[in-house]
Amino acid sequence: TLEYGSTIKLNAWTNAIGPRFDWSPALELSCDTCASVVLSPTEDQTIRLVITDQNGCSAEAFYQIRLTFTKDVWAPNVFSPNGDQVNDHFTIFGRPTLINIDKLQIYDRWGELVYEDYNLPPNDATHGWDGSFRGQDLNPAVFVYVAHVRFVDGELRMLYGDVTLIR
Repeated sequence: TLEYGSTIKLNAWTNAIGPRFDWSPALELSCDTCASVVLSPTEDQTIRLVITDQNGCSAEAFYQIRLTFTKDVWAPNVFSPNGDQVNDHFTIFGRPTLINIDKLQIYDRWGELVYEDYNLPPNDATHGWDGSFRGQDLNPAVFVYVAHVRFVDGELRMLYGDVTLIR
């Protein structure tokens, strides 16, 4: 059992002389003819390994891979868009199961929409709100965000909270 977005190393041991390794399906494997492979699964699956020795004798083994999906999502409660390349944008973060921010909206204390964008990549601090409105830097204040996020399994979730802009 693996967490979605994880990798696992699968090793084959044999006392056969001159063995040939055949892993399948090979799509998500680092190598399909090596004794050790790295698997980065995106779905539940069964991996088959056939080992054939120099005399043509073979043996097979199966690895049953099951994925778990943890859908943790978080947003910072403070950001500082001051141009130092650290914490300059407000965005949404999450585990590898979070694949898209479908919509991100920011409102000021009077309920005016000061930022809205669509289809943002999660976990990318170079995207999102930069603390400006109509081309002008906003003064420090508390703002409300609403985000619609999408997970790898298609689930949509709405997040909301507040974020403090500091300069």
